Amino acid sequence: MVRVFSEQFLDQDGKAELNPHTGGKMLDNPSDPNAEIGHKGGYQVQVTETCSDENKVQLVTAAIPQGASASDMDSLKEIQVQLAANDIAPEKLFADAG
Repeated sequence: MVRVFSEQFLDQDGKAELNPHTGGKMLDNPSDPNAEIGHKGGYQVQVTETCSDENKVQLVTAAIPQGASASDMDSLKEIQVQLAANDIAPEKLFADAG
């Protein structure tokens, strides 16, 4: 409760008032303290997978779970490190515009 109060309320001369600028790293669910409120809420995951017409199936090769308020701008480097560490770095790596 201390965390919820400190993140969501302001002390205005002994009166609790809602904080209008809580930011994205705020407790969303007491039973899951790592879940965050952001414009999306909860979690997100960065995923890489195989994508060859020659494969009978496509496989997930790396994943980075993150809180929803985390920026994904540095995720590409982290994915590349995971792939290299497992000796499965691709010849080509496609990414979205982000």
